[in-house]
Amino acid sequence: MGWEQLLFVAAVTAVAAPLLGRYLAATFRGGPAPGDRVFLPVERRVYRTLGVDPDSSWTWRGYALAVLTFGLLSTVLLYAILRLQGVLPGNPTHAPGMSPLLSFNTAISFITGTNWQAYEGETQASYLADTAGLVVGQFTAAGVGLAVALAVVRGIAGKARTVGNFWVDFTRSLVRVFVPLSVLGALVMVSQGAVQNLSGFRAAATVAGGTQKIPGGLVASMEAIKLLGTNGGSWYGTGGAHPFENPAGFTNMFDLLFVIVLPFAIVFMFGRLTGKPRQAYALAAVMAIIFLGHTLVSMHAELDGNRLFPASVSQAAGNLSPGGNMEGKQALFGPEGSALMTVGTMGTTAGATDSALDSYTPAGGTGAFIGILLGEISPGGDGGGLYSILVLALLAVFVAGLMVGRTPEFPGPSSTPAFTA
Repeated sequence: MGWEQLLFVAAVTAVAAPLLGRYLAATFRGGPAPGDRVFLPVERRVYRTLGVDPDSSWTWRGYALAVLTFGLLSTVLLYAILRLQGVLPGNPTHAPGMSPLLSFNTAISFITGTNWQAYEGETQASYLADTAGLVVGQFTAAGVGLAVALAVVRGIAGKARTVGNFWVDFTRSLVRVFVPLSVLGALVMVSQGAVQNLSGFRAAATVAGGTQKIPGGLVASMEAIKLLGTNGGSWYGTGGAHPFENPAGFTNMFDLLFVIVLPFAIVFMFGRLTGKPRQAYALAAVMAIIFLGHTLVSMHAELDGNRLFPASVSQAAGNLSPGGNMEGKQALFGPEGSALMTVGTMGTTAGATDSALDSYTPAGGTGAFIGILLGEISPGGDGGGLYSILVLALLAVFVAGLMVGRTPEFPGPSSTPAFTA
C-alpha cells in the first residue's frame, strides 16, 4: 500500500499546508489573532514572568543575541539534567547519570534540533531526562527555528530596521502551534497503540522460559514533537522501527504526514506575510519536486529489489516475496512503505527512520542520501527549510541579475506590506 499512502500524504499536504499557512500568517502578522481568547492569557503570563514588553521590536543584533543566549542556557540546563539523572526523581528504570562527553553531545544535539543519539533511550535516559529535558529541548528547538524564520521574513518584507521580538515569536510558536498540535498528534498515536505510561520496565516470560524486561514510557508525547518539530530523536534505540513507537501501518503514514505539513505551511505563511503568495507556491513546488524525486527513487528501488538474486536466495535473505527488498525492514510496513517514511522524513532533516539504511539497495540508498544532502530544502525543517531555500532564491536572483544587467529585487517591488511582531 506504499504508493497509495504516498498519494494520500501528497493530497492531504496539498490541502492542509496552505490552510495551516494561513493560520500561521494570521498568528504572527501582529494584532488580533485566531485563538486569542484561549492563548493570549497564557502568553501574557509568560511575558510578565520574563519581564518582556510584547510591543517592543528589536534589531537583528538583539534578536540574534537572544537566540544565542537562550541556546546556551538551554544547553547548560539539559547537560545538568543528563549528568544528574541518576540522583534525580522520575527514574523508574534506574538509569545512571550520563558521562560528561555523552551528556555534552546529547545536550548540544537536542538543543540545536540535530537530535543525534549516541545512547539507547529506553535504558540510558530517565523519564525525567526524557520529558523535562529532551522533549522540552525538542519543543524549544522547533520554536527557535520558526522564530528565526519570522525574523528573516520580516527582514525581507519590512522597511523597518527591526525584525520583531524573539520572546514573543518564540512564545507564540510554542503556545499556538507546537504544543496544541503535539497534543493532537500524541492522542492520534495513543489511539493506534503507541505506548504512553509511567510504568518503567515490566517483566514478561518468554517462550524459551526466560524473562524479559519490556520498557514503557511517555513514548507518544515524544514521538509527536519529534515529528512535528522535524527533530528526530526517539524514546527507543530502534526509533520508528519499534512497535511501541510506530505500531501500525496508519501510524507509519501519519508520521510522515505529521512531519512534512508544517514545513510546507511555513512557506505559505511567508507568501501571505510578504504579500507574494505566488512566490510561495513556486518555492513550495521546488521543495515538492525534490521531495518526490528522492522518495520515489527509494520506494521503487526497494519494492523492485535486486533482480540478480534468484527467488530462493531472495527469500532466504528475509524477503517475503521475490524481488522486493525486505532486509532490515518491518513486515508490517513493506518495502515501499518503509522507504516512504524513512526517506521522506529525511527531506525534513528529521531522519525518523523505520528501517535500516545499511540494508537498502544501492539505488534505494542513493535516494536516501539525496534526501540527506538536500534535506534542508525538501522541504527542510520548521523554519530552517524556508530560510535555506530563500538563500538559494536570493543567490539565483543575484546571478540572474548579473547575467541580464539589471538590479535584482526579491521578493519583488517595494510595495509589499510590512508586518509587525
